[in-house]
Amino acid sequence: MTSKLDRRSVVAMGVLSAVAGSASAQENSRRYKAEFFAEGIIPVAPWPFIAPPPPLPPEILQEIALGRLEGRLRVTFPARGNVMLVQVYFAPPMAPLGPPQDPPYTTPPTGTLFEIRPKRVIVTRNPNTILVDGEVINDRVVAPYGAFKGRAAAVSLGYEGEGRTRFNMMGVTVAGNHSAYCPTAVGTLELRRNN
Repeated sequence: MTSKLDRRSVVAMGVLSAVAGSASAQENSRRYKAEFFAEGIIPVAPWPFIAPPPPLPPEILQEIALGRLEGRLRVTFPARGNVMLVQVYFAPPMAPLGPPQDPPYTTPPTGTLFEIRPKRVIVTRNPNTILVDGEVINDRVVAPYGAFKGRAAAVSLGYEGEGRTRFNMMGVTVAGNHSAYCPTAVGTLELRRNN
């Protein structure tokens, strides 16, 4: 049986470990600057990987159900200046992933398109991860979820290497609104050491 003192020691050790891990991640992020482009397919089965499920127009839902459209999640950083662009759009299943040009904002239909101004970019190596958090500064296409401007947002992903690469567990969260997820994505990554 654990005494109250023992439990407090365990909690204190956990807090110190979390602080140490955070300091290590911050130190790692100071050493690298990341530029990346990643695009992946948002799975619809066995359950939607956008939560809550978006109130999409019936014709889009029908095309998805018939297998003629699939959801795509695309993240570009930096898109301009120090701004990240996040886009969810719909494309035919055989359309290639990761073309360098932006897909049209209306055809195939864009579900959402917004920009995040990062407050923090954390890059770790071994494990290879990137976390960007910040604030949505504008909605270039107002989503089925409504306006995002002013909300906190975060993008997280793992990566295999630099140059043309594969990403994993790519997630985007708009606080208090929705989250979207792709198990895998393709794209490019450049890491540069900070001076």
